[in-house]
Amino acid sequence: MSLLLVETIALLACEGDRSGGGGDGDIDVDVDSDSDADSDTDTGTSTGIPCTDTDEDKDGASLCTDCDDSNPSVHPGATDEWGNDVDEDCDGVDGIDGDGDGYAGGGGPDCDDDDPAIHPGAVWFVERAFDGHAPKLQIDAAGMLHVLYDFGGLRHARKAESGWESELVLAGDLGERSFRVDGDGFGHVAHLTLGEISYATNRGGAWLAEDVVPLEEEVAPLLAVDAAAEPHLVYADTDPEAGSTEIVHVARAGGTWTPDVVAFGGIIDAPYVWFALDGAGDGHVAWVQGGALVHATDESGGWVAGTIEEELGEWGWAALGAGADGDMRIFYVKRWAEVGPGTDDVEWFQSYRQGTWIADAWDIEDVGFADDDYEPVEATFDRDGALHLWLFLDSPLRRMGYASDATGWAAEPVLDGADECDECVRISGGVDGAGVPNFVADDGKNHTMHGWRGDGPDGVDRDCDGVD
Repeated sequence: MSLLLVETIALLACEGDRSGGGGDGDIDVDVDSDSDADSDTDTGTSTGIPCTDTDEDKDGASLCTDCDDSNPSVHPGATDEWGNDVDEDCDGVDGIDGDGDGYAGGGGPDCDDDDPAIHPGAVWFVERAFDGHAPKLQIDAAGMLHVLYDFGGLRHARKAESGWESELVLAGDLGERSFRVDGDGFGHVAHLTLGEISYATNRGGAWLAEDVVPLEEEVAPLLAVDAAAEPHLVYADTDPEAGSTEIVHVARAGGTWTPDVVAFGGIIDAPYVWFALDGAGDGHVAWVQGGALVHATDESGGWVAGTIEEELGEWGWAALGAGADGDMRIFYVKRWAEVGPGTDDVEWFQSYRQGTWIADAWDIEDVGFADDDYEPVEATFDRDGALHLWLFLDSPLRRMGYASDATGWAAEPVLDGADECDECVRISGGVDGAGVPNFVADDGKNHTMHGWRGDGPDGVDRDCDGVD
């Protein structure tokens, strides 16, 4: 299985004109002492850097390619001895970098100079897992990775010791969906298609589906699974003519689906709601209405709603999840705009906050992540309740990233255009029982990528520290 180290390496290329014609439309006059017929300083390079064909040290390499034209032992193709702090072959590395990962082998720090995924400081490892797109990741209690994705229908894949194993869940072109795995490792899917919310599970061995409730909305129902492996669905049913939205919770017990209304009122600001069950099996729902982030829970027997944030702002969003302690957590993004004094220029600001539901109230604090380049697109909570952010950078290069308390809330790139992800469109993350963050991503080319952080016990010392 081919592994790619997620790392961006910038190479500065210098390709000037090397013929008398120069390729620049001028008349080149040979006034230097080398053997060619071009001595001018044409700016004919891919970088726009002036480049001359002068070879001052007479080593056969012009200034265009020679990184030290005063030393004849330094030029492209020279033998590069590692450890002397001299880049003799002008590849940007002291020593021979056979795999192009920026670290020298042959006695240098790279313990496997044939594999660019192996070198000191390696953090993220990525594989092209299988063909398919729109992946959603879940990790069960045993640490097994499960992915729901599209490829000739809706499919479910598990990563076994022998590799990825895939099976068909439902055939056809299905709509938006939610995916969860229960404590026994069985899958549960809720999806919206042909005006119906449908539900499917493989707890009986094979995937079986059933219709739950008709719904004309185009937004996926939210799914959670309780300790008894029974599914719970939450969806928003909006009536534009009446100017109202009904948020509904539907639970199955003993084969019977029972609905109850979470909230009813004016049209919510966005058709999205967020839903999770806490350790006691109580439901928690969040949504945006009238610019405010609203939360409701049924822990007292009936649904009771309250406001978390009065002004969430445009394009704000949230995520809910519970840790092993059973307490409900929330992460949300608050965005707002300010107009500069004496100008019509609008500047956007955003802040990131997380909280824990304790004693019927939210304890909210700011998250330290503050990278203006990356934007959080998904948040997950591990079994200890720690927050993990999955990030996206659209310009100038599509890039997926990750941040958590373990990274000091600094963004780490996990996929970019240099790693077969120049058309990445989405990422779904999770944390396994050993605390290792994993993700799956859609590369935009009908491939699902899988990555994980750390040098796991797989028989390979990927970070060259002498320990697997």
